[in-house]
Amino acid sequence: MESEVHSAFSALMEKLDKLLDRRPCGKLIRVESPVPSLDILSCLAIQQRRGQVKAYWSNRGGGLVVAGIASAWEYSLDSVTDIPIAFRAARKLMSSLSSNISARCFSYLSFSDKSSQIWPEFGYGKIWLPLVEISETGSGSILACNLLASSDCEWRRRILEIRQLLHKLLVGDNIDDNFFRIRQCRSYPGIKCWNELVSSALKHIDSGILHKVVLSKKISYRFDGCVSPWKIMKLWQESSEHIYSFVFEGTEEHYFLGCSPERLLKRYGRIISTEALAGTSPRGKGRDEDQRIAAELMSDSKNIHENKLVLNDIIAKLQLVCKWLKIDNSHSILKLKDVQHLRYRIRGELSSGIMDEDLVMRIHPTSAVGGDPGNEAHKFINDNEFYARGLYAGVCGIIGNDMTEFTVSIRSASLKPGSISLYSGAGIVHGSSSDSEWRELNYKTKAIQTILSSLQDSVLGCEGGYPFSLKK
Repeated sequence: MESEVHSAFSALMEKLDKLLDRRPCGKLIRVESPVPSLDILSCLAIQQRRGQVKAYWSNRGGGLVVAGIASAWEYSLDSVTDIPIAFRAARKLMSSLSSNISARCFSYLSFSDKSSQIWPEFGYGKIWLPLVEISETGSGSILACNLLASSDCEWRRRILEIRQLLHKLLVGDNIDDNFFRIRQCRSYPGIKCWNELVSSALKHIDSGILHKVVLSKKISYRFDGCVSPWKIMKLWQESSEHIYSFVFEGTEEHYFLGCSPERLLKRYGRIISTEALAGTSPRGKGRDEDQRIAAELMSDSKNIHENKLVLNDIIAKLQLVCKWLKIDNSHSILKLKDVQHLRYRIRGELSSGIMDEDLVMRIHPTSAVGGDPGNEAHKFINDNEFYARGLYAGVCGIIGNDMTEFTVSIRSASLKPGSISLYSGAGIVHGSSSDSEWRELNYKTKAIQTILSSLQDSVLGCEGGYPFSLKK
């Protein structure tokens, strides 16, 4: 296997060497080579050079895994109004390749473009084409390089930079274990503030101002030592099922990562698929209890109402841009490791002229993460949540000319040197109980909290009402 990897890397480097003195004027060039299966997270972990941002995204089930190192081209978005310009620029760039070669860009967008809601290390959003890309599908693995330069000097510099990156990938090692110990934990809001917040939301719902609002909680840990986002992701994937997974690097050593169960959209050609995922119950301890809880969820009026609000919101938005829509006859259950959700699946065919940016602007953020009506729910969130959601409850994924797929960025965490914050949300509708919604928030962060506990030695409680001990 090792000799096969070396051969594949050598073949790619030979192709790059032949391009050193052959810069095409302003044109994107993609060089790729099949490679044996690689430990992609470990490949990313060993890339330590500042300024070479890294990204990782896997679709539900891991049928497509894409990783990127550094950037060949990028477009930073300041607000929602930049989405059409950025998406068109990415599409034009990828269309310049030969018809038998396809490239894909990474992208993420925040929950809101209000300045108070944006994390400065990431901005509102970004679309970029990686300089080096590793991808895995059911048919094999591909190592690719994307080259774009405005001068001969930049062209040669880019090729030499790629060679250095490839060499480091070739001599890489496993993800290191580092010293890591949590020393402080805070929950925002705490249980008392949460009860007051839910009470206020229910008053808005009873008055008719809102039908639903999704409130979130942030659990922030401060720690000594360091912890690898790639190590966390590896463990998170191993303890999860039926999820998308992602890691994005911002500036100042800030990482955003998560394992989300929710699809925003998938487009293959002109066919799209999405889903209404809302309404939650915990998993049972045994098969009989699990089936009983699932049956109760399937018939629970409060959760069905919450799910239908999301479904109707998505249908109303897609009907205007699709030739046809096909919706499941009834809701079903999506079972995850710690929770289970009600789900409706939706498919459709895009109307002529409708592009990815039209879909994203129309349906993001859905009422599954914001609320209904959208403007009123977002105002309530902005007025009452005293922290920036940033990329939490935003969207992330890959953009291609033939296929685009985005996940909703929930079940996620923000990692900085010395601190990590976990995010979860719960939909408040008529009939919601602050106690049961609080428990739901905790179920949704149970997997990542268990991982953090396993990575450190101390036993820790959390101020603000966190009910689990972090015991190894």
